[in-house]
Amino acid sequence: MPLLSCACPDVYTCNALLHAMLRCSPTRTLLNTSLRLSLTELLGQALAHFDHMHGMGIQADVITCNILITGLLRAGQLKPAFQVFFSLVYDDIGANTIFGTGMMDALPKANEVGKDLVTLMTYLKNWKCTPNDVTYTSLMDGLMKAKEIDKALTLLAQMEKRGCIPDVVTYSSVMDGLMKAKEVDKALAVLARMEKRGCIPNVVTYSSLMDGLMKAKEVDKALAVLAQIEKRGCIPNVVTYSSLMDGLMKAKEVDKALTVLARMEKRGCIPDVVTYNSLMDGLMKAKEVDKALAVLAQMEKRGCIPNVVTYSSLMDGLMKAKEVDTALAVLAQMEKRGCIPGVVTYNSLMDGLMKAKQVDKALAVLAQMEKKGCIPNVVTYSSLMDNLMKAKEVHKALAVLAQMEKMGCIPNVVTYSSLMDGLMKAKEVDKALALLAQMGASQPWSLTPA
Repeated sequence: MPLLSCACPDVYTCNALLHAMLRCSPTRTLLNTSLRLSLTELLGQALAHFDHMHGMGIQADVITCNILITGLLRAGQLKPAFQVFFSLVYDDIGANTIFGTGMMDALPKANEVGKDLVTLMTYLKNWKCTPNDVTYTSLMDGLMKAKEIDKALTLLAQMEKRGCIPDVVTYSSVMDGLMKAKEVDKALAVLARMEKRGCIPNVVTYSSLMDGLMKAKEVDKALAVLAQIEKRGCIPNVVTYSSLMDGLMKAKEVDKALTVLARMEKRGCIPDVVTYNSLMDGLMKAKEVDKALAVLAQMEKRGCIPNVVTYSSLMDGLMKAKEVDTALAVLAQMEKRGCIPGVVTYNSLMDGLMKAKQVDKALAVLAQMEKKGCIPNVVTYSSLMDNLMKAKEVHKALAVLAQMEKMGCIPNVVTYSSLMDGLMKAKEVDKALALLAQMGASQPWSLTPA
């Protein structure tokens, strides 16, 4: 049955169908077909739908217009979306204010795309759909994504001038786009403008702003925004604080991050595992081992259960700090608490042990890994053998290879290359040649040390 052969009893049903049609971009399929929507097809589908509505005497509303504009924006068709918009509220002079002379003639009227677009605009003009805040916000978002910053701000000004009052979503969207474009001063100017017009920022507004300020390395401004939030009675949430602390740790502002943590807890906002993980990871990278372990103890004391990411990050940092015994103690604590290490955790730990020349401890971790039912992969064995070869532990490396094949793990070219390189450096020429001959063969490894 053709897509539009069913009756559309009212504008709500028609809008739902239009939304289903135009949510597709040129890289997405149209409903259950394998077709891809080009701009011509997108406009053709919309026009057929509008003809159907018109034939039934159903008048489009602002939601219809918003769906059409959003569909064009999702298809990456910024100018056609604005041509539809301008047909509702502007003459050519108004359109040129934003896009410059000739914007409305951007698409040739002689081709099918141009004709369909003009017909759609005529329908909308006759129906007298008045754009609302959703329309403006969608278009400004499209401009921001196209890096048309000044045009987006011009549209915001015209929105206000025409009596369409921006809400917190509109302003927040604009500020978020400005921060992503690294237009810090313009974003702060929009915040001041928002507050001047009596629109109260919410936690999403502030969180986005602080995240952008931290990425722009504007640490003091981000902390000033946090103070402003708290002063205005807008309660920051765990995401706000966590994002800020993460940014502070990346900026190597360790003490400030810990101060924010204390401030967060004082205000009754309970840190979650993501908060603690980010903080400990930053502390380990800053070589603040004792502080990281103190955060772990605090985390557990407060009833927040560490996960595999917590322990893995901590052990990785401890191994880099050459705190071998402490890292192994953390592994024991992890297992005692019922948190099961994964293959990545074990691999990282063994690699660190080998670099610390703790060969026997690395092999003990491999045995423990297998005993616990965590199956080593080709990376596990290859990395371990490579490190054993570098440590001139040729026989132990060959024993690991035999164990690898016994476990059903197939060596790859990296495994063999690393082993041959180590054997040649150890002047084990015959074994290297035998290994070369065996590459690609299916029989078990025959160079197991006696």
